[in-house]
Amino acid sequence: IQKNLPTGGHCEAQNKAAKRKELIEVKGNELCAPRNARSSRRHQFLRQVFRLLSLWNAQLFCVTFIKSATRPVSARSLYTGGFQVLLERFNHCVASRGSHDSGIMICDSRAGAIKGKGLDKEVAVSLQSYVFGNPLGKTLTCMHESPLFADSQITVGIQLADIVAACVYSNHYHYYSR
Repeated sequence: IQKNLPTGGHCEAQNKAAKRKELIEVKGNELCAPRNARSSRRHQFLRQVFRLLSLWNAQLFCVTFIKSATRPVSARSLYTGGFQVLLERFNHCVASRGSHDSGIMICDSRAGAIKGKGLDKEVAVSLQSYVFGNPLGKTLTCMHESPLFADSQITVGIQLADIVAACVYSNHYHYYSR
């Protein structure tokens, strides 16, 4: 969630003097970290996030993988495979509306993409080859184009998705760690 600090004469001078960032990002993993389990302020913030999503009739799509310690799978394979599952679920959601709608996935960018070491392009290419080359992928007709990637520092929607994903991850982690 983003907060733009005021600009203009006096405020600009204060911002430069304090050397603080203009954008503030609330990270889901910070809100849901075990060390913050007793924080009533964080719980209240999470309740407000879920209330806001409820007002917008948001629909959530999650993918959770249980990793095997004896048969490890590469992180890239899990990441691209997870996106394929999300694409299938998103396509089903759009198709179930009964109209001829199409959708666009906007995903959290991997910062390394700026330097050519990120996963954004790899994921987009993987999804394109899945949609155009895989028999099951060819049935997914409600996607407008390849996923778009946005920086979560400047995109409130991505921050909200990050917060929800952290809650789901925390819940699954604690459930399967029992």
